[in-house]
Amino acid sequence: MDILLVDDEKINLITLRDGLDAAGHTVTACPDAEQGLAAAAVSSFDLAILDYKLPGGKTGLDMLKELKRSAPQTDVMIMSAFGTIDIAVSAMKNGAFDFITKPFSLDEILLKIEKLARHRELKRENVQLRREVQGRFSFVNMIGRSERTREVFRLIESFAASPSSVLITGESGTGKGLTSRVIHYNSPRSALPFVEIHCGAIPENILESELFGHKKGSFTGANQDREGKLEAAAGGTVALDDIDTMPMPLQVKLLRVLQDGRFERIGSNHTLELKARVITTAKPTIEQDVAAGRFREDLYYRINTLRIDLPALRERREDIPALADFFIAKYGPVIGSAAKAFKPDAMEALMNYPFPGNVRELEHMIERILHLCKGDCVMLEDLPREIVAPSRALITMNPDDLETGKRSYTRMMEDAEKKFIQWAVRKAGGNQSEASRLLDMPRSTLQEKIKRYNID
Repeated sequence: MDILLVDDEKINLITLRDGLDAAGHTVTACPDAEQGLAAAAVSSFDLAILDYKLPGGKTGLDMLKELKRSAPQTDVMIMSAFGTIDIAVSAMKNGAFDFITKPFSLDEILLKIEKLARHRELKRENVQLRREVQGRFSFVNMIGRSERTREVFRLIESFAASPSSVLITGESGTGKGLTSRVIHYNSPRSALPFVEIHCGAIPENILESELFGHKKGSFTGANQDREGKLEAAAGGTVALDDIDTMPMPLQVKLLRVLQDGRFERIGSNHTLELKARVITTAKPTIEQDVAAGRFREDLYYRINTLRIDLPALRERREDIPALADFFIAKYGPVIGSAAKAFKPDAMEALMNYPFPGNVRELEHMIERILHLCKGDCVMLEDLPREIVAPSRALITMNPDDLETGKRSYTRMMEDAEKKFIQWAVRKAGGNQSEASRLLDMPRSTLQEKIKRYNID
């Protein structure tokens, strides 16, 4: 570590310089503030160890203030024979990393320097991690060229700088969580915490504590004070996933927090300020929940300030090839697969599949395909049965059969339609509403055809 050492006591200066040098540090020793500041002006130091009392009218505290302005990358430690609390407090308030009282042993100060080295390393790691996270959630890494996807990008870019609440709706697997993160990491709050809580995965009594925190002894099992997610987010972003599953009593409490901008930990009378931006996610049916009384109307209007509706993957099929290429590049090297692309008929089958699980289903499907594919291209036979089934129905429609009289056109179309319906009903687990959605067919029409074709 490069260290600037400033002390007017010659014996202390030489002794400490030699000791630090022997420990492997590079030391520049100066007898007064003027020479110390001159050295800092031409060289960059990791640490400045400054005596509080210096000749020439300037104290170590004065040097500290100047170094914080001119060399903010340099950490400062103040040493003094006048070990008063006032000096220590003043030094720490002005940005000193540590304070040490004379006389001290070499081991004592080496221990403090080691602590500083660990702190600086953690700081560097945090900066690097933040850069990696911000890179991962940049717009560049959001995939899609369809008009629906480009509209989502435009909304994200427009909303990122705003402090207002954002409601993100979409089916499961459409990327609501990813969208929340992209908004945060492209906002002025990107260096502050992003805190996420899954409202539907936590029991009501625990969810309240997770949100607001609690005071020790406020309920059975509350063995210590605990901050909640709203407090931990500080001035960053708190993302409330699946807010439409939040129990009604908590909806009332959350509404009050969003309206007043204040909250208390459970069992505490101390009021805390809500500094974080709130982003919520919900299913596209949240309006139906409001109409049915399952979700508070006033809370709905409060969170619905800015809104992004994420399209289902079946509504942006033209994005499937780019997404497939991305997941091949992501999982191929990990799995050891040689596959680099899809054959045209395999990609056509992939694009014709409705993907009820959306992008998440596509991602896991590509991973599974890569485990099974043996060549450098994904073939139709490498695809899962649920994708191949409707494609096979079309393959069996041989126009030559019309010429030979084996099958009529009507019979061929009915056979294909039956196979499509059988596939959809099987895929939907017998749920006719889901099957009608997969086929983009009215439920009444589907029921009529199920009856006509005697499909179980």
